Amino acid sequence: MAYAIASARPTTSFAAHALRAVGTFFMAMTEGASRMRTVRQLENKSDQELADIGIKREDIARAVFVGRYYI
Repeated sequence: MAYAIASARPTTSFAAHALRAVGTFFMAMTEGASRMRTVRQLENKSDQELADIGIKREDIARAVFVGRYYI
């Protein structure tokens, strides 16, 4: 006796795709705002404070956005 299992990806509606895209957009906006807030906080620190945490002023963007963008 032979068994056949057919599995198909469930089709998602246009509305589901649109909602996922909107959700992804808002998540990206939230993450970007959070990272920019961190950049501003680091920019407001003195060079000595940055040195204490191991960051040079010119490396702030790289330190904050590491893993997200190729900088």
